[in-house]
Amino acid sequence: MEQKEHLVELEAFFKSKYKKEKQQERLKKKNKPYHKLTFVSKSDEFALVDKNDVSISRVSRVPKKDLNATLDKAVHQKDKSNSKLLSIKYDILFDFYKNINNEREYETILERIDPLEKNIKDSVSKIERLDKMKKDKNTKVSNEIEKFSLERELLLEQLKQEADPEILEDYVKVSKDLFEANKLKRKLETTILEID
Repeated sequence: MEQKEHLVELEAFFKSKYKKEKQQERLKKKNKPYHKLTFVSKSDEFALVDKNDVSISRVSRVPKKDLNATLDKAVHQKDKSNSKLLSIKYDILFDFYKNINNEREYETILERIDPLEKNIKDSVSKIERLDKMKKDKNTKVSNEIEKFSLERELLLEQLKQEADPEILEDYVKVSKDLFEANKLKRKLETTILEID
């Protein structure tokens, strides 16, 4: 729900930006005074500012992350934690800690192990979630491509039998949709998605 509200806010902001730019152009052509507004794009917001750097209107910007980079980072974090945990366990196994005399020293070692195991578990669940997100996106796009291809083939067969302008219009629309879906599929390896 929040995402849809944010999209509505973004759309309203850019519509108002467009209207203000057109209004500035009209006033400039008529040699009338106008307030020069500048569009500013920051990492956390979009804004229209006047000559005094006062924001006339602004809208927040939802940060998006590269899915592949986030996935690689989670894998790296898991591997790093695995390496530390394995090192501690081998030290225990090969009596590196043989001079431990009391229970408190063992608890200290366990206090080092528990956060690492939790970190590994969290990283694995994040990796699985990101992999699922990537596979779902691939599957969705592949299904769309298949659907558009079949629809286009049917329309092409209909066009061969009768030259109807409505069928031709549908054929062009479906061809455009197929092109866009194929373009999206090619970009999927570097797709930037919103990640929780």
